[in-house]
Amino acid sequence: MTQKELAEAVELSIQSISSIELGKKAVRPENLVNICRALDVSADYLLFGERSEKQLEPVAEMLSRLGSDDLELLKTIIKRMSK
Repeated sequence: MTQKELAEAVELSIQSISSIELGKKAVRPENLVNICRALDVSADYLLFGERSEKQLEPVAEMLSRLGSDDLELLKTIIKRMSK
C-alpha cells in the first residue's frame, strides 16, 4: 500500500502519513486504530514489530495440515530466507 492509498483510507494527508512513518509526528490514538485497520495489522506490530497470536493463527492452521515431508521442506525454505 502506498502512502497515498493509506492516507486516503484513513482520511489523513500524505504529509501526515509520511511524518508518522518517519517518527517526526506523534500519531493520535484514533488515527493509529484507523491505520491498523487499513493495514490489517495490530498496534503491537506497528509500534513494536511484534505480530499478535491472532495474526499467526491462519498460518498455524495451514501448517497443521501439512504432511511431514512438506513441513520439513518449508522449514528449509524459511531457514534459507531468514539468513
